[in-house]
Amino acid sequence: MNLGKIASLIAFLAAVVFAFDISIPLGVAGAVPYAAIVLLAVWLRNERWLLVVALLCSALTMLGLYLSPSGGELWKVLTNRGLALAVIWCVFAIGLIRLRGEERLKASETYKRLILDTVYNGIILTDDKGTVNAFNPSAEKMFEYSAAEVLGHNVKMLMPEANRGTHDGHVDTYLRTGKSTIIGVGREVEGRRKDGATFPIEIKINQAFLGKKRMFISTMLDITERKEAEGKLRQAHDELEERVKERTAQLELSESRLLEAQRIAKIGCWQWDIREDEVWWSDENYRFFGVDREQGPLRRDDFFKMLHPGDRQRVRDAQKRALAGIEPYSDSFRIGMPDESEKIASVHAEVIVDDEGYPLRMVGTTQDITEARQLGEQLQQAQKMEMVGQLTGGIAHDFNNLLMVILGNLQLAEESSKQDESLHAFVQAALDAGFKGAELTKRLLSFSRRQQSTTKVTDVNRLVTEIEPLLKRTLRADIVLETKLAEGLWLIEVDISQMENSLVNLAVNARDAMPAGGTLTIRTSNVTVDEAYAGSHAEVAPGEYVLVAVSDTGTGMPKDVQKKILEPFFTTKEVGKGTGLGLSMVYGFVTGSKGHIDIESEEGRGTTFKLYLPRSRL
Repeated sequence: MNLGKIASLIAFLAAVVFAFDISIPLGVAGAVPYAAIVLLAVWLRNERWLLVVALLCSALTMLGLYLSPSGGELWKVLTNRGLALAVIWCVFAIGLIRLRGEERLKASETYKRLILDTVYNGIILTDDKGTVNAFNPSAEKMFEYSAAEVLGHNVKMLMPEANRGTHDGHVDTYLRTGKSTIIGVGREVEGRRKDGATFPIEIKINQAFLGKKRMFISTMLDITERKEAEGKLRQAHDELEERVKERTAQLELSESRLLEAQRIAKIGCWQWDIREDEVWWSDENYRFFGVDREQGPLRRDDFFKMLHPGDRQRVRDAQKRALAGIEPYSDSFRIGMPDESEKIASVHAEVIVDDEGYPLRMVGTTQDITEARQLGEQLQQAQKMEMVGQLTGGIAHDFNNLLMVILGNLQLAEESSKQDESLHAFVQAALDAGFKGAELTKRLLSFSRRQQSTTKVTDVNRLVTEIEPLLKRTLRADIVLETKLAEGLWLIEVDISQMENSLVNLAVNARDAMPAGGTLTIRTSNVTVDEAYAGSHAEVAPGEYVLVAVSDTGTGMPKDVQKKILEPFFTTKEVGKGTGLGLSMVYGFVTGSKGHIDIESEEGRGTTFKLYLPRSRL
């Protein structure tokens, strides 16, 4: 029924009730039916029309008070009319409340529908059997179904076939036990579109009750783009991680190369934080100073404790001058190692200052120049020996020429003086002295390598065996001679007589170093000199050598004596008991044979002379 018909009906009924009211005595409650008319006006769904009908009925009621036939007591008449008015306005109030409640409900439904229709998330309302009761436009767009195609059907039509059984199991468990892992929990699942394609969604299911009816509200979001973005992000992350790994590997390789270069060059780097008084060292610095990194942060005093006592104050003063900006910090110093040996370090550094010119830190490098210094000393010694050899050779050569003339004339004089015994004795004494001078000259020429030599391919083991009796006669009875000759020894090409003389000279030197007796040992072996050994000994080249080591158990030599022991005319014996040419002749023989001589000696434990003679290729 439309509103026009209802209004007409209300007007007709009002007229009927009014006619009835004015036709009966006032004492009869004829005005009460007006309340029914007001109640009917509620169907107009309009507060204003409801008020108009209530006022109309109230007016007709009061009008009927004057037009109705008189009769009855006054209090009954007033009670009748008052009751009618009260009922009319009570019905009006009830109708008004209902209208406003309906309006609020309608507005609420409108808001809900507006929210459902405009919200970005898909929303599906299902009952406890899975039947779809609501399907908003976002869900339509998401699943590509219209609401009409889904409403009344089971929600499983929106799931991939493989997931339907799992969904039923979750719902059954929740309905039976009230426990579930899906209610009120957000999770990612797969949805199924109308064309059968699956896509990822993020869903959260909550429950609500409409009266006693349980309903499930599923809020979902299509996360296809997010998953694609996550995939791209993951791919970008993996690519970035791969690049980081590659870059890290490159940095590690660069660092390892730098560390290797530092190790080879024996250069370490360091930094001194002046304000915190903390010292940072590179690995090479720790290795060089013989300190374990695990000992923790170092301080400046820890560094000075490692220096040679004689160098500490000088290094402190050099650092102070650098901090004051007087001069750059560049110095060298000795370091006492844990094994009581010494190393020599060269250090260069710069002072880093703040904006106001105050020192912040000192950054520098430390280089182990021990071997370089030793090589320099060896080179100086070799040059010195070469110069001495040249000088000695020149003098010996000229002296030998003069001596030959003197000896020749003395030999002629000897023949002429045989008739005069006293004169002959003087000539003979002069000849003996001349021959001794010739022998001395021979040794000098051998040291200077000016003596003519005849080389021959030689088996050192056989030579040592043949000369062994001579060596035993050279030694005293309290000295034992031992020979340890290697099998398969390589051949060498040397002057045999000079080789024999060298062994005899070494034996004599060993004898004098063992006044209380001992053992003289001669060892032979094949050795290969590598680049590392050759790099630390300037006068030897890498290659294959036969090593002849002559060792004694004598008094040994201090380091200062070892440095001079091969020099001509140097001797530790008393005046008149040695010429100082024996070992220099050995040096001349070995270097003249393109070999190398090394000395190992320790006071109180003995000395070893190692002769490295090149392997013969003939």
